[in-house]
Amino acid sequence: ISLLSGNVVPSSKDGIYLSRHIGLRSGIPENVGALTVNRLCGSGFQALINAAHQIKLGESKLIVAGGTENMTQTPFAVRNVRFGTALGMKYETTVGCDPTIMGIGPAPAIRQVLAHTGLKIDDIDIFEVNEAFAPQALAVQRELGIPMDKLNMNGGAIALGHPLGASGARISVHLAHELKRRNAKYAIGSACIGGGQGVAVLFENVH
Repeated sequence: ISLLSGNVVPSSKDGIYLSRHIGLRSGIPENVGALTVNRLCGSGFQALINAAHQIKLGESKLIVAGGTENMTQTPFAVRNVRFGTALGMKYETTVGCDPTIMGIGPAPAIRQVLAHTGLKIDDIDIFEVNEAFAPQALAVQRELGIPMDKLNMNGGAIALGHPLGASGARISVHLAHELKRRNAKYAIGSACIGGGQGVAVLFENVH
């Protein structure tokens, strides 16, 4: 067992090595190691990707993975979420792009996911592209031809917020619940990353 957490700006008083604090305060045994990962806006995704890799390699059987960010120093609580959804991480990738148009990063990342898996845009039931800002998400949508009725179905980062290190984890959980609720097969979560990168993850409903 291990703990992985995405975090970008360790602004809270216990922000130094935040993942270790998360483990200790949530009751995870003291002998369980912790790791904080930082890939800017893709940090929450990267924590899940690293966790999937460790399990696939047989290095771990159980990993607690997610993301956290305290950009306003205001505490929030999410209640009654102690349940799970079986979900398969089918494929994931991180790519680079021109830093002057970093917002387009999800487009080449999603293209690479589709090329590797042999899927097409029409095969994907749900897309969530993190809205770093409104024109950015629309540019990705137009570049790939994503149907608007499949994109950010229940609101994206403009409506829900973009806590840098936690957004990837939030999107992943959101997609897991939407796949289950709609009894759909495939979903892709994606985000642009500062410095000219893009991350995309393909999720499959295993039921």
